This record gives sequence, C-alpha cells and structure tokens, in this order.
Amino acid sequence: MNNCFRKSVLLLAAFTVGVAGCKSSDPVSAKGARSAKPAAVLTADEQKVNADSYEYVWKTVRDKYWDAKIKGIDWTAAGEKYRAQAATATTQDEARAAMNALLHELGESHFGVFGVAEAGTEKDDAGHKGTTQATDGGAGELGLVVRLSGHQAIVAELAEGGAAEAAGIKRGWVLVAVGKARVAKAIDSLSALEERTRGVTFAQVMGHRLDVKAGRTVVLGFLDENDKARVVSVTASPAKSVPVKFGNIPEVQVARESRLLPGGVGYTRLSIFFDPAGTATWFNKSLNEMNADGQMKGLILDLRGNPGGIGAMAMSFGGFLVHQKGVQLGTMYQRSLNPGETTALKFIILPRTKTYDGPVAVLVDEFSVSTSEILAGGLQDIGRARVFGRPTPGMALPSYIENLPNGDKFQFVVANYISAGGKPLEGRGVQPDELIPLDRKLLAASPTDPVIAAASRWILSGGAATTVSNPLPTPATGSVIAVPVLR
Repeated sequence: MNNCFRKSVLLLAAFTVGVAGCKSSDPVSAKGARSAKPAAVLTADEQKVNADSYEYVWKTVRDKYWDAKIKGIDWTAAGEKYRAQAATATTQDEARAAMNALLHELGESHFGVFGVAEAGTEKDDAGHKGTTQATDGGAGELGLVVRLSGHQAIVAELAEGGAAEAAGIKRGWVLVAVGKARVAKAIDSLSALEERTRGVTFAQVMGHRLDVKAGRTVVLGFLDENDKARVVSVTASPAKSVPVKFGNIPEVQVARESRLLPGGVGYTRLSIFFDPAGTATWFNKSLNEMNADGQMKGLILDLRGNPGGIGAMAMSFGGFLVHQKGVQLGTMYQRSLNPGETTALKFIILPRTKTYDGPVAVLVDEFSVSTSEILAGGLQDIGRARVFGRPTPGMALPSYIENLPNGDKFQFVVANYISAGGKPLEGRGVQPDELIPLDRKLLAASPTDPVIAAASRWILSGGAATTVSNPLPTPATGSVIAVPVLR
C-alpha cells in the first residue's frame, strides 16, 4: 500500500456535516445549497480506487477503533452491506455516501469521509458572483452568528462594530433568506438528525453559507423583532483572522480576540484550536496586558462556535489558569497493543510560570465541540470555572484525519474520552452552570450580548472558582501515560 496517503494527525474537531444520528449522508452541502453543476461520471479506474478506499475505511475501523469489539457490531456484515454500493458508484458523491453509511453504523461523532472543495467563484441564488469559501488574503466576515431555535434561524450574536451591526441588523432577528435561497429549506433538510446534533450541523452549514470574501455584498432577508420583513445588504469586512495550515488538514482561519469589558472583566475569544504556538503567545500576552495592574476582576473565555481542533491545546490553556501540579482535565482511552488491555493517556495540566488565579467564566453553545468541550467540561469538573450559555452537542472523541487513495479525507475515532468528573462527554456534552436560552425576546431586550452579560454579572458579584482534586481512577489494566502540555 502506498504510504503517501497514510499521514495523519490527532485532533478533536468536527469537520464533517454528516454527524452521528443522521439517517442520510450530508443532507445539505457544505455551502448550504445544492450545486447545479452535474456530477462527473466516474471511470472504471476511479471506481477501482473508490473500492480500495472503502476497504481502507473498513479495515481502519476494524484495526484501530478503541473498542476491539466495535461496540458489539458485526463489522464484517456491515462491510458487506455497503461494499458493492461503493465499488459501483457512478459519481464521487455516491461513493462517499456508501462510506459514510458504513461509518454511520457506529453511531458516533468524528467519523466521516469528505472531499476538500477548492475555493472558487460561483453564482449563488441571488445572482451574485463571488466565493463562499475564504481564500488566503481575501477572507471576509459579516459579523453575525446564526443559530437554530426550533424551526427558526436566530441571530444569536453580533460582532461589536461589525458589518452586520453597521447595517442595522439586531440580535433576535430571524434569518429567512440568503440571496434567493430560503433558509427554511436548509432547516427542513436536517429533520433526520437527532436533536443534539441538529444545532451543530445547522451552525456548520450556515457558517459556510455566510463565509464570503472581503468586499462582497450579500443580500439577507429577515423578520425583525416585530416579525416585519426586512431585506438588508451587508458588505463583508476583512476578517480579523490568520490562515493556518496544520498537517494534511485544509487551511483554516484562526480568529483571536481579547479586550477589557466594563468593570474590569477580561474577555478572550478563540474561533478554533489551531496554531498552538501563536495561540499560546496571544493568550499569555492578553492575560498580562488585561491584568497588568493586577486589578482584572475575572476572565471570560468565549468558546461559542469553536469546533475544536488540536486536543493538546486544552491542556495548554489549562496551564495558564491552574497553578496546582498534577491536575488533569480527563483521560483518553485507546486500544492497547496487548489484547484485552487499555492504554490510558491522561490530559495533564502543566502550570505555566505565571498563572491567572481569579474567577473564570467559560461560554459555550451548540457549536462548541470537541477540544472546546474537553476544556470547558474539564475546568468545570475540577471547579476552576463556571460555564455559561447553552449545552454543547457531546461530540468529543479523539480522532485522526487521513488521506484516502481516492483523495478524500477520512476522519475516524481512535479513543474514548472521560472528563475529570468521571463521565464521557460523547453524547452528553457540557451542561452550563447558568443556562442562557436562545430566546428572541431576551436577545432583543438585552442591550449587550446576554451570555457575556450574565458571565460579567457573576464575576463582578464576587464569583470565584478553586481547583479541586481529580476523581478519575487509574485503569486496572494497561499502561498510563501522562500527555505533556504544549509549551
């Protein structure tokens, strides 16, 4: 087998739209609308490569999934069920659907086969010509976050001074159209998903749909706070982010923000856990600058909309906030080379030379996934932080992404993860200590972001958090490895 496609990277991020609980593969395309261009018909050679890719997917799960019994699933029978469909598929989408149907048998997040679409121009449903995928040097942002509430797409957040706010858009408005594309159709297509994954899938789909180049104008249709129809044109401003390439993962934009809020509350936000060195430098500098006189009342770490990334970065962040040695966020359990044994890798926090010991509030929502859940859940479990916002989806399994022979990317789970509180995050998620529902009236009535406001009130009222000992036991079998923090 050619080793050129076997390079992989361990990470914790949900890159695929087809998540656990989906009855059909990828109900909405990554760009939020189905392409009008007919799919290319595969040649016999391409079908053979897809058949080889299917076998690689099936064997990888058989040999590398953390549970040697594969959850009691008859994996041989599951492989036979979709093998012919993959081998005879006439389009790449059909072949990909067969592989994702096989992986769906596992019923877990962080499994998926997906293509890597190149950035390019296309005509959207409004007739505008532009790109829906940010490119190097041309990334833009509209400055609004849309989340799913029931059957409505609610404007949940607005960037302060951003393009959407300048155009007059308000929190609590309902997004009904992007150009001529009706948002309701995208919502309908997600009906097959289970409740916990519907919100994260919708957020991912709409994030792609609203991802435009700087300078491009997008026409958006809304219902305002009085349910009056409004049509607003928004021109994307240059994104406050940097492009980062890691391993064989497509380039991603990393946005980092920090500032002091009224009353001396420090605020930091990270869009994704990538660029370990650059992000650690930014976080350290932000803490030092905001707390230069030692008078910062507390810290808000905003992980809303953060889909995860490099798992070890959770420990890196913990090292800035926990001064005690030997504290762990949780434990990752992998299949051991010795049959019947488990290898446990502890996510140990190694304190930095200088740590921040004041109150910490972590903000989460339905698109805070993987590494975000590990950090938020771990800090909550050890008593170091209070969590605000909405429940996370519970998609926190360590995984690899590899290249398949056909050029697609293959993400697969290699471990189970148990948080410091002794419970898995997968399927459970992080439950906020203070729930701030996605309520249109609350959003419209609040002069500021209600989640940030709630966290600030807690900090300014004297909120405090202290680190406690970890309750996780050492496994009875297998080896225990302490995973070092990224320095």
